[in-house]
Amino acid sequence: MDVPISIGVILSTALGLYDTLNGSGDVYFEAATMLIFFLLVGRTLDHSMRVRAESNLNSLSRIAPNTALQINKDQPLNVDAQTTRVDVDAIEEGAYLLVAPHARVPVDAIVVNGESEFDTSIVDGEPLPKRRQVDEMLDAGVKNLGGPIVVKAVQTRQNSFLSRTQRLVQTVSFSKGHYHTLSERVARWYAPVVHTAALAAGLMWLANGADLHKAVTIAIAVLIITCPCALGLAVPMVQVLAAGRLFRNGVVMKNGAALERLAHIDTIVFDKTGTLTEKVATVKAQDVLEEPALTVLNLLSRQSSHPFARSIASNIPLSTHSGIRTLVSQELSQIREYPGKGIEGMYGGIQYRLGKNNWASGQPTSCVTNGFDSVSGFSANGIILGQFEFNEKLRSDACSAVARLKQDNCNLYLASGDQSKGADAVATSLAIENFFADCSPAEKSELVKQLRSEGKKVMMVGDGINDTVALAASDVSFAMGDAGDIAANSADFVLMHNKLESINTARHIAINASTIVNQNIALAVVYNLIALPVAFAGFVTPLVAAIAMSISSLLVIGNSMRLNYQTLTASNRILSSVIHPERVAVANYTGEA
Repeated sequence: MDVPISIGVILSTALGLYDTLNGSGDVYFEAATMLIFFLLVGRTLDHSMRVRAESNLNSLSRIAPNTALQINKDQPLNVDAQTTRVDVDAIEEGAYLLVAPHARVPVDAIVVNGESEFDTSIVDGEPLPKRRQVDEMLDAGVKNLGGPIVVKAVQTRQNSFLSRTQRLVQTVSFSKGHYHTLSERVARWYAPVVHTAALAAGLMWLANGADLHKAVTIAIAVLIITCPCALGLAVPMVQVLAAGRLFRNGVVMKNGAALERLAHIDTIVFDKTGTLTEKVATVKAQDVLEEPALTVLNLLSRQSSHPFARSIASNIPLSTHSGIRTLVSQELSQIREYPGKGIEGMYGGIQYRLGKNNWASGQPTSCVTNGFDSVSGFSANGIILGQFEFNEKLRSDACSAVARLKQDNCNLYLASGDQSKGADAVATSLAIENFFADCSPAEKSELVKQLRSEGKKVMMVGDGINDTVALAASDVSFAMGDAGDIAANSADFVLMHNKLESINTARHIAINASTIVNQNIALAVVYNLIALPVAFAGFVTPLVAAIAMSISSLLVIGNSMRLNYQTLTASNRILSSVIHPERVAVANYTGEA
């Protein structure tokens, strides 16, 4: 599309300079400036929709630590042994490493001494900690929530979980980068036709006895009047307007080309935890607490990094008695966290504990257990004041969003890193027939690629690092607003308010936008079918050609503006039935009604 515009600018400017120096004829400098102006409008709009593909890879590489504590060889299994801080790239297979509390595992390793709970959400997306003991594997990047442990490296950094994930993201992102928009496909034949028509006009007039000046003038008029400025505006103009409308509906569009793909989606793959369900475990039941115990509970829970403590802190409001809250915050002392048990603190000579029930009540317990309690207790001097049961909760609009997508004849899949029991419960609640549990990031990506190989247009919706590869492998990807940086950077769209129903709204906006883009291209083609014979016959000067070209561009802009004010008019429905009749029912529905 650049070539006819460039030729038109160069020839009209050259002819204008020639006529100026010779003091004869008309000059057409304004034709050149108008061409450049509309070209720059399209380029500016197009540039506003571009994103940096490398950002997700850079974010992924920042998760793993750059250094690690390597244990001296003479004391490989002792957690109190002397350590040396080394660069992670220098760690070899078989090296013994000390993983301190709240530190991330630097490379894939196996536990050789100690037991602890780990935040494994980077691998499986699950918010609840997982206990790992001797001879169990740990993936690079998981976070130690308990006491120090000794691990033995089984992979180098280059072959660890994070590096493998990074390479997968890079590979699938590249494979998706070959997609071409409708305007690019049209331009493949549009530009050669324009060139041929202009050249044919000049040669025909020369063959019929016209002088070189007149023949060149007519050729320039043909070239200008058929310049693809309207075609260059057809897509980016709609993308910018659609991005604004999506933003008003709580969706951030990061990739303009994905808007066109979104209009043709027929299959959606959901992650479970953090996508269909809340990101953290929620308090299911609790006893009523009075002051000052309620405020002590809030302050104590906010001192811990444990997911259950964070969940309690976010689900139980702070006391409205600011004076008591201030007093307690000043006198709450001797705060100590016991890995695998809970956290305790002293106030007014009373020992408060928040953690596992038997530990909070003062009963004998071991730091090491085979599972993770789903009930936590809050006690004062061993007397239980309140209990908190945790469960996974569906997002408030998950049922309605899934129902509306089914109504639009979308094929729905659930791919979860959680165990079969949890995935089955959510799939059953939402009536999603196709579900897969215990999925690794690579397996989620393979599912997406398999569905695409069957001819399906696949959307992936996720929120965690374990979804990154699948997000990159899909035709279109959505990330939740509270997703990690890596997942958000890998996605084409981000749901700012975590509303799943916004996915349906986005699809309808995309369908409307796709229809308007098709209309814009149709307008550009019809305009050229009318203008080309008139210019070819010599009835148009370059100035008139520039004005006509500008009018065609303004028509495209005006038609694009309808996306801001209308849902789907009769003309849209007619064109939709021709382009993709199976989507007429979808097009008639709008989530904004």
